[in-house]
Amino acid sequence: MAKRTKAKKGDIFKIQLGDQEVGFFQYLLLDPADLNSEVIRVFTHRVKEGDNYDLEEIVKSKVDFFAHVIIPFGYTTKLWEKIGNVAVEKDLDRPLFRAVFGEKDEFEGTRILYKKTNKWQVWRAGDPFESRRSLGWITEENRNIDIGNVHPPNEIVHKMKTGEYAYPYYT
Repeated sequence: MAKRTKAKKGDIFKIQLGDQEVGFFQYLLLDPADLNSEVIRVFTHRVKEGDNYDLEEIVKSKVDFFAHVIIPFGYTTKLWEKIGNVAVEKDLDRPLFRAVFGEKDEFEGTRILYKKTNKWQVWRAGDPFESRRSLGWITEENRNIDIGNVHPPNEIVHKMKTGEYAYPYYT
């Protein structure tokens, strides 16, 4: 039977992004407002496979994006591996997330039709579900707030490689 690995706050993971490139993310906190999923911060820091890396240097590097994910699924699918732990700073500015709630998806066959909506909500990671507040329409100012869906591990890898998720979302 496979041993179940539980992530601890501050754990750092490496992800193979190609034959010669490795990227990193850190587990920050649980978010009760989004299925009690794990919130991670993904760094822009990259190294060549086989090169040495410094955990402190990784966590001091620029954050590429924040995301919700179920970390054990990444172990199961062998998309990442834990490489160490660096304590999350006590004064962490918890990220904002945005998502659409209250829209009824429209379908064409089995394909979801994506559309513009004014039902965006925003919340700070780690706050209760009731803390969500209406954002209305997406503006240029709030377009950069990370999407608050719980993403499958392969979507985290895809965004690290390409800069965007593989699927469309409301605008």
